[in-house]
Amino acid sequence: MEDRINKPRVFLSHAKVDKAFIERLHEDLKKCQIDPWLDSEEIRHGQPWLSAINCQPKSS
Repeated sequence: MEDRINKPRVFLSHAKVDKAFIERLHEDLKKCQIDPWLDSEEIRHGQPWLSAINCQPKSS
C-alpha cells in the first residue's frame, strides 16, 4: 500500500454523465501525488457505498 503520510486527499463526487472526465482527473491527481478517492476504485461490487465512504481514515 502506498504511503499516505502528508499526501493531500480528495473525494471525487460526480454525476454519471461526467464519468469519463472524473476518471481522467483521478489519474492526473495521482500523477501529482494527490490521493483521490473515487467510488469505482474504492467500493467493491455489492458493498454498501455509505459504509465504504464512512470507513475512510479521517485527516487531522
